[in-house]
Amino acid sequence: MLFYDCGCPLLAKGLRSNPMGTPVVIKSLSLALSWLFLPSFGLTVVLAQTSLPGQVTGPLPSSVSSTKPAATPTPTSSPAISLISPSTGIDYAPLQKRLQAQQWQAANDLTRILMLRAAKRDRQGWLTAEDIQQLPCWDLQTIDNLWKTYSDGRFGFTVQYGIFVSTGNRPGRLMMPEAYDKFGDQVGWRKDNQWIIFKQGLDYRLEAPRGHLPNPRDEYQINGGRLEYTNLTKRLSDCQIVTIPSLTPSPKPSPTPQVSPSPKSPASPKPQVSPSPKASPSLSTPIKPKKKS
Repeated sequence: MLFYDCGCPLLAKGLRSNPMGTPVVIKSLSLALSWLFLPSFGLTVVLAQTSLPGQVTGPLPSSVSSTKPAATPTPTSSPAISLISPSTGIDYAPLQKRLQAQQWQAANDLTRILMLRAAKRDRQGWLTAEDIQQLPCWDLQTIDNLWKTYSDGRFGFTVQYGIFVSTGNRPGRLMMPEAYDKFGDQVGWRKDNQWIIFKQGLDYRLEAPRGHLPNPRDEYQINGGRLEYTNLTKRLSDCQIVTIPSLTPSPKPSPTPQVSPSPKSPASPKPQVSPSPKASPSLSTPIKPKKKS
């Protein structure tokens, strides 16, 4: 095996004197690239790498390829969903941040502020029945989705609505007070047969009863807000955010097919008894003579 670390003249001389088929090791990269393929000489050219100061040495590839490895495509992130209401222009991102951090009390307070702002009643600080019916559906849907998402389905208007209907209440209709009391008992708005004081009495924990939050009531309210909440459920139903499966009439059961009675075999006619002939008077019976007038 011959080693060359010089210019072309010596390389040519070595090639002439080199036996056929003997590998030639070249330490010059430029020469190796120039003489890499020499099929006519029958030579095998081996490239020996020379190290430079500070350079990490290692085996070089046997062939030089100009094809670059295909770059791995970076996954494109899905576009972020906008939380700005197209109806009111309200940004619900602050509510999302509080719910994501499980700041339930701050999220409940902010929910009330945003609902007042959506109804343009933030200066008054309270909602009438007419105001509730004008709440934009997009805003109500967004508030409900955020509460359900970050509470793992425990909180939200639609969660409350299912309990509201199952306890005998109806959207937009004031039922018996006992039905609304039962609803308050299940969601934890009533304790010891009394309505809690809003909002100090609310339970701002994820372990609170299902449907406990949000509760955007007036501060220091003590009557449960039956009228206001019933109007809110009516608006949720009108916006088709909730459905009323329990109120839809159930299909009538198909009538049970009646089994027709098997035809009775005709009764065989009773044999008619021929009347026995009247016995003729016996000849031995004496006949009384008629009296002469």
